[in-house]
Formats: sequence, C-alpha cells, structure tokens
Amino acid sequence: FIDSALPAELAAMDKEILRAGAGVDVMQAAIAITRMNLDDPRQMAIASYRRLLGEHKVKHALPFILSILHDSNEPILIFCIHKAVVETLKTALADFRPIVITGSTPASKRQTLVDLFQNDKNQRVLIGNIQAVGVGFTLTRATRGIFVEFSYVPGENEQAGDRMHRIGQRDNVF
Repeated sequence: FIDSALPAELAAMDKEILRAGAGVDVMQAAIAITRMNLDDPRQMAIASYRRLLGEHKVKHALPFILSILHDSNEPILIFCIHKAVVETLKTALADFRPIVITGSTPASKRQTLVDLFQNDKNQRVLIGNIQAVGVGFTLTRATRGIFVEFSYVPGENEQAGDRMHRIGQRDNVF
C-alpha cells in the first residue's frame, strides 16, 4: 500500500475520485480532476488515474524486486499493465537483461521469448504485460510472481499467476 506516500497530485486525484464517485460506477464515469496547474482542469477517466498510479508504484516495487534479485538466484516474473511501467522496470533492471513481453511484441515472437526465459539460466527476469503473457504460456521456471499493477479483471490476474502453477512446476511459488 502506498497511500501515505502518494504525491500531492495523485492524493488530490484520489480524494476527488472518491468524492465524485460516491454512489456511481467510477469505472464508467469521467471524473473532473484538477491537476497541479489549477488553471488547467481536465476530464480524466479512472484509467488515466490508474496509469499515473502505476507509474508511481514502480519506485516502491523496485527495492523489493532488487532485493530478491541480489539476495537469491530466483527467476521472477513481473506483471504490469501500462507501457510506461514496463519501460521503467526494463530500464531499472537493465543489469539483469530482462525479457519483455507486451502487446507490442509480435505474437510470433512471444513463445521464443518464453522459451528463452524457461531454458536460459542467465535469464532471471521476465517483465510481462498481463494481457500479453498472462494466458497460454508455461513459465514454471519462475518461483515468484510480482504484480506491480493489477488488471481490472480479476480473472486476468489469476490467469497470469497461474503461468507459474503449471504441470512441471516442482517448487513452491510465491
């Protein structure tokens, strides 16, 4: 949870979403948000708020991810939603040469990247967009999945986590 560490802009958005969304379906509503520049009020959908929140979460997730990578030889999967989050993680974890699979990755190349992660002991990090890598792949080499962001759809999150719980998994999965 990062509620106490939210930047002022996100905290204000959070309060406005809660205030404006009371009693309505906030997933459908466009909520007026006043950004730091009070002269520039904009309509912001809840999805835009979630993108900004995801971008903020990265700096809180990175110390945890790095501690696992430095303190163990564990291969890990990192799941997220937004391209900016994926790119920030990719850059921050560049020393670990992460494999990245997003919606921009051609479908014809995804299995090759999964096979590389599964078979190359030097590839310890796979960063994946939940929708792009969360269904249909076997990623049993990983013993830890880290969700930096969650999908709106609970079933997509469950499916993504299940990539590690496939036939052939011999270890405990966290």
